[in-house]
Amino acid sequence: MRMGKTAIISLAVLLFLSGCKSGTASGGSAASIDNGGASVSTVTSVSASEASNIGENKETDSSDDGKTSNENKPVLDAEAVIELSKKHDALTITDIKQYTELPKRDANAVLQCHIPFLYEGERMYLRVIDYQYLQVAIVFSEDYLSLSPFDEPFYEKAAGDIRLGNIEHVLNGHIPMSDYITFDLPEGYILSEYRSWIGSRGGAYLIKQGEDIIHDWGNTGFTAEEQSYGGVEMYGEGQPSVSKETEYAPIKLGDVVIERFLGKLDRGPDNEWYFAIAEKEGGLFCYIVYLNPKIFGERDFLKLTESISFEEHAFLTVK
Repeated sequence: MRMGKTAIISLAVLLFLSGCKSGTASGGSAASIDNGGASVSTVTSVSASEASNIGENKETDSSDDGKTSNENKPVLDAEAVIELSKKHDALTITDIKQYTELPKRDANAVLQCHIPFLYEGERMYLRVIDYQYLQVAIVFSEDYLSLSPFDEPFYEKAAGDIRLGNIEHVLNGHIPMSDYITFDLPEGYILSEYRSWIGSRGGAYLIKQGEDIIHDWGNTGFTAEEQSYGGVEMYGEGQPSVSKETEYAPIKLGDVVIERFLGKLDRGPDNEWYFAIAEKEGGLFCYIVYLNPKIFGERDFLKLTESISFEEHAFLTVK
């Protein structure tokens, strides 16, 4: 399997895609995509009626004649976001266009836009990225915009994709990893909440009960310099490659295949990990569960992987 970029590189790609200027969104490594050199159009817009509600109109001149209009479009509010979330894999950019006028996207271009809405009195954003198909549809709160990449690990709320069947948790910014994947944890360990800055689509890290460790870029994830206990990450596009040292029999859960092995990154820190990589044919991302072999034995790893299960909408597939 072709595994993805390091978390920091993925975030750098996101910052480029976000256009990180004039108040456009900069947080949320969970939204990074590999655009293969395609041009990027970034739009922050809102319907006229919603603008009057939130006190700001951000219409963007981007149509063929240099003008766009959001008049006569319905308001994107929390209820609308919830309804959009129910489409799951079937959600398309056409559904988003009900609420804001978007520029036409050339065949090889990436379109990104941020649509504000209110949730329980708080200004939120729906970020969508469209590149040949809808790559990302994540929600984050307004204060997320002011975060630098290195502030993200210390921010309490997460930015999550609305299509994965856990919209209530996405809206409140606190997402248990069990919304997507579950497995039996090694005794004495717990799993953090979902963190959008881990991997390229988010993830969580193992915590030893009773320990108080600050988790940041330097010690979290299998690409970090300092080797942690382990965790789980969701990766989308172009992850770093690994060399397999010892392979174990794969596990099949319906149309999901879990590849298991002991290996190292081909480039980066010289750390060994037990890896379990779960992929679904046509899926937009995979799940990578990893354990530190200096702490956990082969039996611990195999037992954990045999307990893995996924929620119904844990994988997004290309439609």
